[in-house]
Amino acid sequence: MSMLRSLLLTLVLAFWGQPSGLLAQDTLAIPEYIQVRTLKGKQHTGRLLYRDSTLITLQSLEGDTLTFLSNSIRSTRTVSDEYIRKRTRSLLELSTGTAYFLGASAYGPAQGESYYMTHYLWSHQAAYGVTSSFSLRSGGSFGVFYVAPKWTVPLVRHRLAFAVEGVVGGIIGGEAFVGDSRIWFSNISLFQGLLTLGNHHTHLTLGGGLTGARGKWASSAHFSLAAAARLTPKFGLMTENYFIQIDNRLQPTHALGGRIYGRLIAFDFGLATFGRDFFSPVLPWFAVAIHLN
Repeated sequence: MSMLRSLLLTLVLAFWGQPSGLLAQDTLAIPEYIQVRTLKGKQHTGRLLYRDSTLITLQSLEGDTLTFLSNSIRSTRTVSDEYIRKRTRSLLELSTGTAYFLGASAYGPAQGESYYMTHYLWSHQAAYGVTSSFSLRSGGSFGVFYVAPKWTVPLVRHRLAFAVEGVVGGIIGGEAFVGDSRIWFSNISLFQGLLTLGNHHTHLTLGGGLTGARGKWASSAHFSLAAAARLTPKFGLMTENYFIQIDNRLQPTHALGGRIYGRLIAFDFGLATFGRDFFSPVLPWFAVAIHLN
């Protein structure tokens, strides 16, 4: 019995005398991230390295070591793991990398992610990843609206994907062409296939399908060719081209430019032609995209 008591006393003393024992190790295994707001209004986020009544030391998300005196701090707060994940996520992973100026590649936003885009501040669209293989785009402008569900099948992971996209929308008043006929219509539809070679940020997409209105399909198919090349995580070049036959004449649409990527906002710029031949008047292109999550 005395031997048992001695053993228990030894274990208690050993545990009590080792503050860096198992409990301390478990605590340190989960890093704490905090956000510091200084009296000058600046905000810094990082992993907490040291804290006492006089100062706080952080390792910033960029890897720098920052020290703040207590009398220079306005407030502090703990930030979630999800917040840190978004802040440290590579710009190459943003969902806007799957989209072109107007359309999108066979890839869609990741599940639960979305973005909003406006062109010239009068045309708008938004996209949302419902699942890893199904996404929705919707948008419109004055008198025009549409919804575009897309189902994506990865053929070779991060290298080749195929998607089927349907577009259902409407126009409140206006004239349109279906085959050789000029009609007044209130609803439009489009069905197309998209084949994308590349990953989510650098890719080439070939598309083709049929356009219709009031239940009538055009007599000829439309085709599209688009590409995006990310030169750096923050900048990439893009081109988007559509070839549609109207009144037995090919009416191409071309756009060439680039996109500047930020963690929250992306900017598109370039030149576009909308006409019956390649030498149609060239117009400037501008758009803003916002990563919603």
